Amino acid sequence: MTTKKKVEAEAPSDRSAEVREQFRSAEAALNELLIERSPEIRGLMLAALTSEHVFQLGKPGVAKSLLCEAFAYLFEANYFAWQFSRYTTPDEIFGATDIMALKQGHVKRITTGKLPWAAFAYLDEIWRGSSAVLDTTNALLNERRFYNDGGYEQCPLVTAVTAANSLPEESLEASYDRFLFRFNVGDLSDGGLVELMTRQAMGFDWEDAKKALPIIGLPALQDAQGFVKAQPVDIATVAQATKKIRQALAQLPNPMYVSPRRIAKSIRVMQANAWLDGRDEAGQDDITVLNDILWDNPEQIASVKQVVAAFANPLLSTALGFKKNVEDMVAEVEAGNPGESRRAAASTAFNRGCTALKEIDKAQSTSFAVATTRREIAALVKRVAVNELGMKPEQAENAVSVK
Repeated sequence: MTTKKKVEAEAPSDRSAEVREQFRSAEAALNELLIERSPEIRGLMLAALTSEHVFQLGKPGVAKSLLCEAFAYLFEANYFAWQFSRYTTPDEIFGATDIMALKQGHVKRITTGKLPWAAFAYLDEIWRGSSAVLDTTNALLNERRFYNDGGYEQCPLVTAVTAANSLPEESLEASYDRFLFRFNVGDLSDGGLVELMTRQAMGFDWEDAKKALPIIGLPALQDAQGFVKAQPVDIATVAQATKKIRQALAQLPNPMYVSPRRIAKSIRVMQANAWLDGRDEAGQDDITVLNDILWDNPEQIASVKQVVAAFANPLLSTALGFKKNVEDMVAEVEAGNPGESRRAAASTAFNRGCTALKEIDKAQSTSFAVATTRREIAALVKRVAVNELGMKPEQAENAVSVK
């Protein structure tokens, strides 16, 4: 009897670890597939785990749609993608009217292949749509239901991603607020651009690469969402820090208001981040998820990160300081004239970067934000090593792999 109870008690934990490993493997595979998109990939993971939506701001051609397409593939889920314009009709988003049903007196849309049918959606330039399309879309995103044939149908939508080249007009603020996560998707670095060109030269095929991704599946996602809801939270630490962050943002020279709803939803995101990183409870390490939740326009991102870092894991502040120091040194090297002094400065920057990596590794942190900062420092070190010190790429890779 005792043995049976023990097995039943341990089974959810075993399943949680199994599903988490599926998500972590998929996250690693996406990071291999998509160059320099680690924060956006983690953001989509957290959005799916919490059934929230994502806004991506960025110029065309920076892999916004590719990321969403690849992510939906992980779950073998129904996927809907559409580019909105002022000419977009309700039929294109919600499905055409069923003529046979209309003849029988029913106003019914055929939703197969459209937004009400999808588990994941990519809504490009959604704010260009007409008010008729946008109002119905907003209701579906918020309520996960669609009025059809005289009644509401539940929609299987997990996460929608909208992308745009610019922010919405002020009149569309209510629509903008539907998207808990915000990402300013930037251009590739010089190193990332070289990697992209190298892939193309070697005959990289997107469809083949996408099909090689590990499948998670919707049942595992549903299990994961349950594990996230049950994830313990160090509420005293999280609540105190979040309250102080909200107050600090309100006291900036350009004050920022963060709604209670956005703060409340961020708790579940912290739970998801802690679960994905394998921590026993959500706490100080997970406060950094607020970096991608609290800003309204890109000009606020630096302020948000600075305020959040002050209340998050102290190691993150240290790592960010290391990164800033190495960035400044590398910029100085690359702005200098060729010669012995430039090579000496490059050697100093390289050594400083390697020391920073060793210091971060000593802490053995499980924080995603710390790991992301470490990768960014490593990229700087490799750039200096290859471009300035003449190291081969594999030598540079070995230099930054100090653990």
